[in-house]
This record gives sequence, C-alpha cells and structure tokens, in this order.
Amino acid sequence: AYRAKGILPKGKAGRMHFELAAVEAERMGRRLDPLTAPELRPPLDLEEDFERFHLSGRIDGIRSGHLLRYRCAAVKSKDRLNTWIDHLLLNTYAREGDPLGSVLAGRDGQWSYTPVPESRAVLQCLLELYWRGLTVPLRFFPEAAYVYAAAIHTGKPSEQALAEAVRGWKRSYNEIRAEEDDPFNQLGFGKINPLGDEFRKLALDVFLSLLEHQQEEKS
Repeated sequence: AYRAKGILPKGKAGRMHFELAAVEAERMGRRLDPLTAPELRPPLDLEEDFERFHLSGRIDGIRSGHLLRYRCAAVKSKDRLNTWIDHLLLNTYAREGDPLGSVLAGRDGQWSYTPVPESRAVLQCLLELYWRGLTVPLRFFPEAAYVYAAAIHTGKPSEQALAEAVRGWKRSYNEIRAEEDDPFNQLGFGKINPLGDEFRKLALDVFLSLLEHQQEEKS
C-alpha cells in the first residue's frame, strides 16, 4: 500500500524500507496462520436496546474457536480496549455456536481473553463512562491508565503504580509524542497534572476487569 501510494523514500532507501516491511509482514502472517485456521463465522450484527442506550454495529473476525483481532505493530492500550469491547459484546450477544474467547495478536506478543459471565455489567460501566465523556473531559489516558491498572493488578501499592503511570504519561507511546503532549490533552487540561484520584478510579474502572480476563500467550 505504501509503495502504491508513492510515499516510500526514493531509490535504495525506499527499497530497503519496503523489504524490511515485507519481512515483518511475512513473519506476522506466519504467526496468524494457526489463528486464522478455524472456520470464519458470519459477522454478528447488533441492533439492540441496552439499558438506556441503543447499540448498533457489526462484529466481524469471529472464527469457530475465537474472536480474532491483530495488527502488524506493537499492541497499544487502545488495541486492548477495542478488543475488550468487542469481546464483551460477543459474550453478551453470542449466537449458538459463537465462541466466548478472543485473541489479540501483535508484533510484540499475543493475548487471549477468557469468557466474561458478568459481561453485561462491565459493558454497562463502559457505556456510562462514554456518556460522561460526551459532556466533560474525562481524566482517562489509555497508555498511562493501562500502566497504572496493570501495576495494581500485580499487587503493587497505589503510589508505586501511579509513579509508573506518570512515567508512561511522559514517555512517547507512538514514536512521535507522549500522552502529556497530545494537543487534545493539552486543550482539556493545560499545565495541570491530571493523574490524580479521578484518573486512578477511571483507570481501574476501565482496565481492571480486562486484566482479570487477559492472559499472555507464550510464544
């Protein structure tokens, strides 16, 4: 796609860039081979009333053994969260024969998500947070929040977990800028430190249940 768009560097540099990308894509393809082997099931179309919300959309990538999500890059917290939301929806609205497990694969690893008996309640919590976020800027920053929740999940005290989250907040997450430098975060919070009590609560509300059902697969 990059070559077709004409955005690769010219000459030898462009050829090297393409060859490195091709090697990476082939490696990722081999990793995905066993995950894509199970039969692909029809997409799950949703048009449902859910409490005071209305859900509308489609979940594809459902195979006979699992819901599959992947990207040929390092997995980010937003990838985990997107997979988790689809996983909750699948667990809530599964048809006969649909799997209740999900898999997320990236260049840096592979994670599975176990069935969630309380999926409806977890989904309700996320919808309420989404609704709040339409009216006020939530102090929720996916990378820093995931670091904090993961540290709490492993038993670290809150202050130590927060210190790790602060480092994540200040560390580049997309090879360009850190979360604290994001222009939307700057607009919403300016120079204040937004990683306070509300941030801690939101991080756990969003990610703790995810972490309880997430298992890293050994390669």
